[in-house]
Amino acid sequence: MVLNELVGKFPKIRSSLTGPFIKKYAHPELLSWISFILAIVSGYLFSRDMLLYASLAYLASGFFDILDGDMARKYGRASVFGDFLDHSFDRLSDLAVLVGIGFSSFVSMELALATYISVILVSYMGTQAHAVTKERLYAGILGRADRVMLIVVGGLLSSAYPNLLFYVVVATFVLSTITFLQRFVTLWMKLRKK
Repeated sequence: MVLNELVGKFPKIRSSLTGPFIKKYAHPELLSWISFILAIVSGYLFSRDMLLYASLAYLASGFFDILDGDMARKYGRASVFGDFLDHSFDRLSDLAVLVGIGFSSFVSMELALATYISVILVSYMGTQAHAVTKERLYAGILGRADRVMLIVVGGLLSSAYPNLLFYVVVATFVLSTITFLQRFVTLWMKLRKK
């Protein structure tokens, strides 16, 4: 959750990046679809060992994922369906990118799928917290924004040092597992007090 904390302390960073692109005529759900399609493209490019282009596509996917929520809030278009669509596409985007990486020459499918399981467990803890406490839980060392940036930056560097992608995925797996445990303990402690 490093990026979320940073943006929270410096909100003008986010608004300066997304502000020029927030237009009333664009629909947030369309942006969610664009984000998802770009993630699929990124996964395909990773599978073809096109690490630079894959990373740029994933960066663009992450940008549209931020933009859809900002636009929905600014123009009062936030909805339960939009939230459902956004979170569902986030999980499918994670799968598309990690499976693509698993088909690359640098990371085994076993490691990629183990990483996806760890990532999905992090998201599950957030969803479970919302179900039992009615509050979202974003605690932990590696939130989704951090994970996307880790893979993007790691992928960009891997275009020059291809074997680095393996270590990026290992780091994603380890940090996601730690985040899952952090969220589990946080929720455990909160529920034990009730």
